[in-house]
Amino acid sequence: MPGKRLCAGLVITGAVTVIYVRFMRQWHLHWGATEEEARGAAAGDELIPDPDLVATRAVEIDAPPSAIWPWLVQMGQAAAVRTRTTGSNAG
Repeated sequence: MPGKRLCAGLVITGAVTVIYVRFMRQWHLHWGATEEEARGAAAGDELIPDPDLVATRAVEIDAPPSAIWPWLVQMGQAAAVRTRTTGSNAG
């Protein structure tokens, strides 16, 4: 019995992986971003000229910058984008 369960688990895991990679990965890597945003240049792109993975995610907030900025400052360094090469803030 354990062999059948293991085999079934491997089949299910493989099927879920194939479905994710084939149908959901591109959407997941670029959720919320327009086609133009996903393909366009972003701050810090010059730090890694040929990246292994590119992910652009976006959230649209219906509020003026003056209402959003204090919230971002409160989040602080934890929300900053970090690069693998420098370990510092990219922006």
